[in-house]
Formats: sequence, C-alpha cells, structure tokens
Amino acid sequence: MRNPFSPTPGKTPPLLVGRDQIIADFNDSLEEGPGAPGRFSLLVGARGVGKTVMLNVLEDEAKKESWYVYSETASKGFVNRLVRVIKQTIDKHVEREGEKILESLDLNFMGVGAGFKFAHSAEAENLTLRESLTILTDLQNLLDQRIGQEPIGILITLDELHQGNREEVIEFATTMQHMTREDRNVAVVMAGIPSAVNPLLADDNGSNPITFLRRAERYDLGKIPDAQVADGLNLPVNENGKQWDDEALQMAVQACDGYAFTIQLVGYHCFKNAQSSLIDVETTSEGIEKALKRLGSLVFSAALKDCSDVDRTFLVAMSLDDDSTAVSDIALRLNESAQYVNQYRQRLIEQGLIEPDGRGRLRFSNRALRDYLKEHYANEVFKMAVTAKGKP
Repeated sequence: MRNPFSPTPGKTPPLLVGRDQIIADFNDSLEEGPGAPGRFSLLVGARGVGKTVMLNVLEDEAKKESWYVYSETASKGFVNRLVRVIKQTIDKHVEREGEKILESLDLNFMGVGAGFKFAHSAEAENLTLRESLTILTDLQNLLDQRIGQEPIGILITLDELHQGNREEVIEFATTMQHMTREDRNVAVVMAGIPSAVNPLLADDNGSNPITFLRRAERYDLGKIPDAQVADGLNLPVNENGKQWDDEALQMAVQACDGYAFTIQLVGYHCFKNAQSSLIDVETTSEGIEKALKRLGSLVFSAALKDCSDVDRTFLVAMSLDDDSTAVSDIALRLNESAQYVNQYRQRLIEQGLIEPDGRGRLRFSNRALRDYLKEHYANEVFKMAVTAKGKP
C-alpha cells in the first residue's frame, strides 16, 4: 500500500491544511485583474512551515486558468534565467503563428523597424526581463482578442528571497513595478525566511523598488491549528484503509506542533510503521521519534547554520528548561546584560525560532528544537548547566 504522506521538502502533500485563505485571496486576485492586492504577494515563515509548498499550490491554481507559470529561486542569475524561459515561450508563439504576428505589436522599445525578424536576431537574444514580459503580454493579448477568450496572464514565483542577492531582486522589483503601472496581466508570489526577507525590506537607501516590495501582500505563515493538523493526519490515513487510535492521533498532533512539514514526516513514519490497519500508540511513538530525527537533519540543522555563534548560545541557554524560559535566566546563563540579551532575543524571534510566552518569558517556536539542541550541542548544554548550578 502506497504511503499517502510526502515527507520531502517542497513537495505538495496530498492534503493541504490551514492555508485556505491564502489560496482564496490569490484566486480572487486572478479574477479581479491587474491591480488586485494579491497580484503581488510575499510568503514569510520559518523553515518547515510550508512556503515552497504554497508556491506549488498557487502555481497549480494559475495553471488551472491556463496562465503561463515561471518558477525560480532568487539565487544569482535568476533574472537571466527568467528571460531565457520567457523568450522560449515567445519563440514557440512565433514559430506557430509566423513572424507576421509581431507586425501587430509595437516593438519600438527594442529599437527595431519594419520587417524585423525575431528569430535569432541580436535584439531578441539580448532582451531584458521588462522587454520579454512586454512582448509576451502584448502577444498574448493579441491572441486572446483574436480567439475571444478570457485574458491569460503570467505568474512568476520566486523562492528563497534573500538580501544577499539584493541587486538582482531590485532589478526584478523594478520590472514588476513597471508591469503594474502599465496594467499588464502579471502576478508575482515570493517566499523567504524572516531573517532573509526582513533586512531586504528594511534596506531603504531611497530605493523605490524596495518600497514597492514592501507593499506586497504579506502573509506570515504561522502554525496550523491543532484541529486542522488532525485533519491533515487523519484524512489521508482513512482514505488509504487505515485509522488512528484516538490517543495515538493526539500524540501525533502534539508532535507536529503546527508545522506543515512535520505533519508529513510524522504521518509518513507512523503509516509506514503500522503493522495492521490501526495506528496505535506504540507505533505512533516510534514514528514520532523517527520523524523528529529527520526533522532535525532537514530543518533544524539548516536553521542553526543561519545563526551566529551568539544566537546558538542563546538557544542552548533556553534548552536547559523543560518549558518556557525567563529572559532574566538567559542573561544569568550568558553572563550578559538584559540589553544585550534583548538584542538577540529580537533577532531569534524574527527568525521564527523562538516566540514570546507571556511577560519576560520565551519558548521555542518548535518544541522539538529543544531536544535537537540537547542532542547535537550536548557539550555546550552540559557546560552551561554546570555553570548555572554554581551560580548563587
């Protein structure tokens, strides 16, 4: 029997839970046309909350409307990669319709005159992103009018938005700003972790494109409510001939802690380990253990690599407590001032690794991170615990 869960980062699960409003807003924006708020969206969240999966889902929604969909990662060279694939789309239209179709378009911005041949021309080979999108949108408008069909638009998704590639992101944002001003039928959805996105949006220097990015419809992807987590675990299992023991399901829900990717990991290992049609408590306990180990290697390891040494030491100090931690205790364990501790507290909250838990207290955003720190940073945890015990 095939396992119904998909514990691979970025792979769309068979049942997506907790994100219905984002999908509804996006579909509304496609229907409402250029200028609708959801036409330019930004998904922000910690690793494991399902940002890439949401990009996949929104791409599928656009494809249902026959839109062109171009998916990229905001690594070096992404603008040129987008130009290349968009030009391939234009080439296919020209090949199918013939060069004459371009005679109906205004290509003066390319510096070409009558009788211009698009294929293999130097001008076509050196298109900018703005030029390629302008040609494709104009070309598609012409085809839509000829056939009398609903306008077909262009969706670009951009994953792993990051301050490190700021110049290209600004170039991209500048182009999208022009597309919006020209009322072109395009949409953009970007995604990134808070520690990468927030510095980019905060970096002003009088840059209008950055201001334009700030105006994107922002969705901070938080935890999924327990009731919807239960659905995400229960329904795929039931549809594949098995069922959860009630106590086992509650254990699994608690282990997921509201994280989209953890639902897939826990569900996968519990389903795989079940020796009968019933997923019992023992099976679930074993499945959770395997799932959280895998979560550590896939999510926590990468998240901690993004942290500074002080960030990690701060987290180790928190791991000494079984529940939430008083900020004053962290200051004592680090032997630092409250002002110093608050600086790193804010950084880690922005990264989505910790969150406030009442006045003067903090907790891990994902409870499993505490155990991961104790296992993988055991020496640091031990030294800090010994030092803390020696303090008056």
